[in-house]
Amino acid sequence: MPVTWGFERENRILYQTVAGTVPYGQVFPVFRFSHSLIYREEGKNDGLVSLKSAKWRDEFFIKKFDADHLNEIGWWHPWRSSKDFTGKKFEERIQDLYLELAERLADKGM
Repeated sequence: MPVTWGFERENRILYQTVAGTVPYGQVFPVFRFSHSLIYREEGKNDGLVSLKSAKWRDEFFIKKFDADHLNEIGWWHPWRSSKDFTGKKFEERIQDLYLELAERLADKGM
């Protein structure tokens, strides 16, 4: 909202947003209905939140990654495993993402 922009720029809070998106066939089955609705209205999403909504503002957006809403908190769907992408590799990738976010905060003195 334009009314908050000045405050967001002047306070000592570091705003950062990340977003996961996956195609319909890769989203956890419970979220497929919501994924379809969100996709129709706002495009790419993680099954619960659209990329558009997750961005807040472009200047705060850090990255988009391949994950549904549950993947973002570390839940893995065994049926998504393949010989090249195992649950262990997924776990490492999510941990790397959170480590990257923490390092960004440290680099900014937060």
